[in-house]
Amino acid sequence: MNEIKWQRRVELWGEGFSYHDHIRWDEGLDQSNSGAAAVLYQAGFMQAKPSTNSEWLFKIPQQEIDANPFISESDQN
Repeated sequence: MNEIKWQRRVELWGEGFSYHDHIRWDEGLDQSNSGAAAVLYQAGFMQAKPSTNSEWLFKIPQQEIDANPFISESDQN
């Protein structure tokens, strides 16, 4: 699986798939080698995995839930 992930990163570099791959594979983001100073971005260097952090997911807007009778709060990602 590591080889598949590596080849996908190489082939799709710069295409914008990384975010969704991290969600799909339930991996956290390690930004410790981003070049930014740790003092400035302490909370952002290692983020929780998508399965434990709801901020990774795209929420259904409340207006859509209110307008569609077939969608409820329990349908949130």
